[in-house]
Amino acid sequence: MPALGATRKRMWRSDTIRNRISWREPALYSHPALDGRHAASFDLLLRGLEITTGGQRLHLRSDSETALCGRGFDPKGFETHLRMFDLGMPPHGGLASGLLDGCTCQVLGLTNVSEATLNPRDIDRLEP
Repeated sequence: MPALGATRKRMWRSDTIRNRISWREPALYSHPALDGRHAASFDLLLRGLEITTGGQRLHLRSDSETALCGRGFDPKGFETHLRMFDLGMPPHGGLASGLLDGCTCQVLGLTNVSEATLNPRDIDRLEP
């Protein structure tokens, strides 16, 4: 188990799923949970490695602008992203890709997820 995975297991007493993500940690697009202290999101872990993450996304432009400002970003720099909210965005959720790659990596005991990825991307390779 990776060192970070061992730490996660010790902190959260689980190495499978984490669904009480502090509101200080989530991605900019994460929707707050009903309690206001957590994000409406989750991490799915397998043997200490995060293989996917997901949750409810923000669907109002004003909420996205507030999230950007809260992290010190100027919303004007994200206008092309924010414009989609003007067209109408229903409440929605999503998952990060990589579930299959992460599972394959863990099941085969590989040391790097890029070994289980058909077209891995890194700092030197952004396109297949």
